[in-house]
Amino acid sequence: MSVKIMVTSDFVCPWCFIGNAKLSAAIAMLPADITVDLRYLPFELNPGMPVEGVDRQSFRARKFGSLAKAQELDARVVATGREMGLAFNYDRVRLTPNTTLLHQLMWVAGQEENHRGAGSQSALAARLFSSYFTEGRDLTDRAEVRDIAVEAGLPSASIDAVLNEDAGAGEVEALMRQARARGISSIPHIEIDGLALAGAQPVEILARLIDDAAARQKEGLAR
Repeated sequence: MSVKIMVTSDFVCPWCFIGNAKLSAAIAMLPADITVDLRYLPFELNPGMPVEGVDRQSFRARKFGSLAKAQELDARVVATGREMGLAFNYDRVRLTPNTTLLHQLMWVAGQEENHRGAGSQSALAARLFSSYFTEGRDLTDRAEVRDIAVEAGLPSASIDAVLNEDAGAGEVEALMRQARARGISSIPHIEIDGLALAGAQPVEILARLIDDAAARQKEGLAR
C-alpha cells in the first residue's frame, strides 16, 4: 500500500525542520508493506523578502517586538529540536533568506521523482534544513545553494535549469497561490491521505495515521 502525503513548508521555518524530522521518523516505523508517496509543496513564511536576505537578528526583533522575545522563541525551538536529535545553531545564522529559489529547486526535484523514482525531494529538503539551521550556510548565495543541491544528489542539469533559466518559477508561484486559496496560513501543514494536520505532530500520531490510511486502502481493495 502506498499512502499519499503532502507537506507544505518553508526552509526558514524551524517547526518545519522539526516536523520533517518527526515525519521521517514516523515513516521509518512503518511495516515493510506500507510505502508513502511523499511530496513537498511551497510556502513562503516571509513573502516579499529581498533576494539578498536581511539580517536575521534585526528581522526577528522587528517581527516579534524585541530581540529578547525572538531569543525566547529560539530557545524553545532549540530545546524541542534537541529531543529529535536536531541541532539549531542560531549563532551561525546571519541572514534570513528569500526562499523562492529553494522552492524552485524542490519543484525540479519533484520532476526528477516523476522520472527516476522517489527520494529527490526528501533528500533536498533534509539538506536545506540542516544547511540553514545547523550549519548556518548562506542560502542567499547562489553558489552555496548549488553546492547544497549537489550534496543532496540533485543532477547538475536540473540545478542549473533553476539557477540559469528560472525553471519552476511559474509553477511554484501557482502552488503558493493554491495553498493560500485552500486556507493554509501556518506551517508545517501535512496531509495524510487527505487528512490535514497543522504543526509538528508527534511521531507516534503520524505513524498511526499513515497506518490507518493504509488500512483503509486495504479494506477498499478487499470489497
